[in-house]
Amino acid sequence: MRGKALTDTKAQLAPAEAREAVTSWLGQLSEEQTVAVAPLLKALSNLMSEHKGQGEQIENPVPSTPAVTPMAAISTPPLESLEQFLSQASESEDPRVIKDLISKCLEIVRTEKAKPPAAPAVVTIPAGATTVDSETGLPGRLLFEKLVADSIAEGKNVITALFVVERLPLINKRFGRLAGDRVLLYVAQYLAQELPESNSLSRWSGSAFSTIINFENSDKMESQIRAISNKPLSANIDVGNRSVMLTISCACMMEQLSADASPEKVFDKMDEFVKARTGT
Repeated sequence: MRGKALTDTKAQLAPAEAREAVTSWLGQLSEEQTVAVAPLLKALSNLMSEHKGQGEQIENPVPSTPAVTPMAAISTPPLESLEQFLSQASESEDPRVIKDLISKCLEIVRTEKAKPPAAPAVVTIPAGATTVDSETGLPGRLLFEKLVADSIAEGKNVITALFVVERLPLINKRFGRLAGDRVLLYVAQYLAQELPESNSLSRWSGSAFSTIINFENSDKMESQIRAISNKPLSANIDVGNRSVMLTISCACMMEQLSADASPEKVFDKMDEFVKARTGT
């Protein structure tokens, strides 16, 4: 009988069959057989102690008496309770206590297996990660949208301007993405230097930059922004082992905001303008 049992352990059982087999076997143990199982429980307890650093930390000491803790009184984590029961069983000499402790260990295992999988943890992304562009160092779209919404709510006289770098997809295709990134950095530095309020300059999207500017004379401000956009630009861009002179131009869109303007409609217009100029 013992030889057959050893041979059968080589076959993998389904979880339900395994639980049924263990429960059936446990109920057939005599007092002498239960005492014989105690060394195995002690070995299992020692094994769990060696690996407890990979799971939950066991903080409560093992009780010195073999008294069985009622299940209703257990408020400790399941792994810790399992550890305590196994430790108590390994130190007990009372077959009935050992058998009861093993039954409680099986009950914990069955309860944990019946629980639904834990929902994945929600990872909160730091605000800086979503508001700063890694390629140019400028604030991103989220911060610009907040500035626009706040300006409208406060009734400020402001103009939004959107600059779209033209032919950027062609530059990326012909000279590589790194060359395109250097063109964007060049344009960002140019706009930051020329715009009257460069502190609001932001990276709107892949090839577009946005800014919001306070004004007293709207016509004068629009004329100044238009001149910045229309100025021909050229830059030496390193491409591999050579330097390439590239001509850079920007398309510009401006929007004077009123107190009853809708931020969402403003942003939609900006997106449509970028799509029209880039085809993406």
